[in-house]
Amino acid sequence: MAQETDSNASCFMFFYNHKKHQNCLASLGNQIRDLLDETGDLWILSEDVYSEKELKPNHFSIGETFQKNGFYWKDVVVWYNIFDIKKPLPIKQRYKILLLLSKEKNNFTLNIDKVREKSIWKESEWGGGRESRYNEKGKNPSNFWLKQNSKNGEIKEHVILTKEDVIKRCILLSTNERDKILTNEKMDYDMKNLVTDLDRDLEIKNLEKQKENINESVEKKYDFEIDGPREATNSKLDESKIYYNTSENMEEIPSRSVQTIITSPPYWGLRDYDSERQIGFDEEYESYLSRISQVFTECHRVLKENGTFWLNINKRKMEGDILDIPGDLYRISKNIGFFLKDIIFWHRAISVPHSKDLLTNRLEYIFLFSKDKDEIKFHPKKCDWEDYVDVPNSKLTNVWRLYRKFGTIGKEISRRLKDKKIKHTAVYPKELVRRAVLLSTDKNDYVLDPFMGSGTTAVVANKLGRNWIGYEINKDYKSIIDWRLEEEGISLERWIDD
Repeated sequence: MAQETDSNASCFMFFYNHKKHQNCLASLGNQIRDLLDETGDLWILSEDVYSEKELKPNHFSIGETFQKNGFYWKDVVVWYNIFDIKKPLPIKQRYKILLLLSKEKNNFTLNIDKVREKSIWKESEWGGGRESRYNEKGKNPSNFWLKQNSKNGEIKEHVILTKEDVIKRCILLSTNERDKILTNEKMDYDMKNLVTDLDRDLEIKNLEKQKENINESVEKKYDFEIDGPREATNSKLDESKIYYNTSENMEEIPSRSVQTIITSPPYWGLRDYDSERQIGFDEEYESYLSRISQVFTECHRVLKENGTFWLNINKRKMEGDILDIPGDLYRISKNIGFFLKDIIFWHRAISVPHSKDLLTNRLEYIFLFSKDKDEIKFHPKKCDWEDYVDVPNSKLTNVWRLYRKFGTIGKEISRRLKDKKIKHTAVYPKELVRRAVLLSTDKNDYVLDPFMGSGTTAVVANKLGRNWIGYEINKDYKSIIDWRLEEEGISLERWIDD
């Protein structure tokens, strides 16, 4: 039977309630840390909320606050489910978020083998040189939780996990038999039976809610200063064009002239794009954020009042901890004046596990911002793709199953320029761009990508009959972009009526 105790535990299941916990996260974190064993795990079922016509992504501030309490933030898990939530845009809610944290950097419990799912078959999932990663016990569990049933090498159905299924998975990952589990929420009868059947001990811990004057993580401040918006040198846009220059100054674009912005900025410290003025490589993190802020300030200036800003970004794991790049870019965008309307998770249905001991990362963030809180050009009926539980043309949801169509996972796009091989490896899917363009623009509208890279945004926009503008710091990419526009971007769509 559940009871209150001061004993240490192998796992703490914390159920976050925004109204109860938003002003006392730091004190709660300290209490929970003292209650865990040295190898203990903390699972947080977070709660992002919609308020005043925008999304408040609390899981960023929750994770960062607990990091300040000495926890190591290990992962963000998306639990796919159907939730009935009133939202500012007609996008159906299809997830809740769990955070996994540990007390120690390296010495923590994660029993991967206990939650493996059966591989469909070795050849289909582990071909192409990846046989060495095959595990006869089953495939690595990922940070996207949706069960699938398969037969004869084919997925037959997707099965949504219940709350009890999710908690069971957390318990199996983080505990062993006879371990003690603490929680801050009274469980119903079925939950108590679940823990008993797993031969664990469940105890309820009433945490003291010590109200704090300010949640420093929510109100996170940045030391850098940025220049204001630039003054445009052109009064109108005439043609689709790429400027081979930094997007920190987009003076070539008139204010309020672009209908939508779709981009994936460079990640900090990850890739060398072979340019002296590149953002994110061989510079301090604060400098990276400062320069990104300047780009986003220009994006806000050139965007029409009813325009949208689609931002694809992901977290980074460094030295056993998460660097919350998405959280920082969300706050920067909000400070500039953008309104977050939704977070769409790109589920990378095919992904290579990078570690045998951690959850495979199959997720990336797609932020959907608007410039105006109320007036937004948005076409939800353009949704012509299927969800895991919805047929095409029925419901627009905020989980997108997307594949990289160009070659295999991680394959580069390359062209030879004289005696030099020009390559680009960070290519996001054309389908991601196609969806964003269809949902937020009409034909002949302008689409901007301030980090054009290999030209995916231009290729898709051109094929759909939209005008496009891009900025790219590396002039060598011109050969790749020109080739892709000729091979992939030609279309008569502009002259065909909808």
